[in-house]
Amino acid sequence: MTLLLQMPQHRARTPVKRYDPLTDGANDTALKANSTEVKTTIKKKEKAPTKKKATASKKNKVVTNEKRTTVFLIRHGDRFDFANKEEWRATCKRLGHAVTDPSLSALGHRQARETAEALADQGIEHILVSPYLRVIQTAQPLAHACSLPLCVEEGLAELDYAPSDVPSAGQRVAYFPEINDAYVPLHPPVQAPLGVESNLGYLRRMLHLAAALPSTFPCGTVACFSHAASVGLVAALTDSKTLDTVGTFAPCGIWKLVSDDGGSTWEVQQRGDDNTAHVSENQPSTFPWGFRHSATTTGSKSTPEQWEDTWKEAQCLGHAFMPSLRVRNSA
Repeated sequence: MTLLLQMPQHRARTPVKRYDPLTDGANDTALKANSTEVKTTIKKKEKAPTKKKATASKKNKVVTNEKRTTVFLIRHGDRFDFANKEEWRATCKRLGHAVTDPSLSALGHRQARETAEALADQGIEHILVSPYLRVIQTAQPLAHACSLPLCVEEGLAELDYAPSDVPSAGQRVAYFPEINDAYVPLHPPVQAPLGVESNLGYLRRMLHLAAALPSTFPCGTVACFSHAASVGLVAALTDSKTLDTVGTFAPCGIWKLVSDDGGSTWEVQQRGDDNTAHVSENQPSTFPWGFRHSATTTGSKSTPEQWEDTWKEAQCLGHAFMPSLRVRNSA
C-alpha cells in the first residue's frame, strides 16, 4: 500500500526592509507625533465627561441648600356662602348647621384644581390644612396630584376660631379619606365649647406656628392651606413690624417663603396677593383680603389700627402654646 503525504505549502517570504535612519527617522517622528496627538485626544475625550459631571454636581450643590425649608401658604378658593349669603344662612338655620363652615362654590373647586396644577411640580412633601371644610376642599386636588395625605392643623384655623363649630379630623375622614387622622397638630386643639379665640390669641398662634414649622419640617417643603387672615403667618415668619405691610391674600393665592438658616430669617419668593398667574376666574365676593379690611369683614369688628396694636402686643408677649379665648357673644 502506498501512502501519499501532502507536504505543507510554504508562502513566499516577504523580504524584510532594513531600517534606514535617513529616510525612516522623519517618518518615526511623524508617527510619534501622531501617536501622541491621538493619545492626547483620547485622554481629553475621557476627561470630558468627568469634567461635565463635576460641573453639574457643583451647580446642583449651589442650587440645593441642605438647610433650606420652603413653605407654600395657600388661601382657600371662592366661598359658596359669599356668593349665596341668604340661601346659605337660610339652609344653615333650617338644618341647625354653623354658618361659619361653608363649602367652596363651583368656582372655588375650579380654582382649587388650577392651584394644584401650579403646585404639583414644586416638590411638596407635606400638606397641612385648616380644619375648615373650604380649606380641606381646596387642598384635596393637590393631595391627589402629589399622592400625599392631608394633615389637619389647628394652627392654620380661621380667625374668630370656634372649635365647637368645626368637625374633628376623625369626623372628616368619612368624607375625606385623604386625611391622616393620626397626625398630631403642631398647635394643640383648643378645648372651648363656649369660646371664640381672641384676636390676641390668633396672632400669638401665628407666632407659634412660625416657630414650629421650620423645627418640625427642617430641610422640607410644606404646603399650608389656610385663610386670608393667615397673612398674619407671613408677618410672623418675616418679623414684619406691621400687618398692613404684608399686604393681602387672594383666593387660592400662593405665598412662597424660604429659609436657609433654620427659620431665623425668611425670604418671600412669591406673593399671594395676586392669583391671576394660575387662576382663570375670580368673583368679587371673595376678594384679596388684608387686615386693612378687618373692620367690615370679620366678626370681631376691630379696626385696622386696633389690629396693629394687638400685633405689637403679640410680638412683645411672644407665641403662646395655648391661645387665649373670649366668651362668644350670644347675639
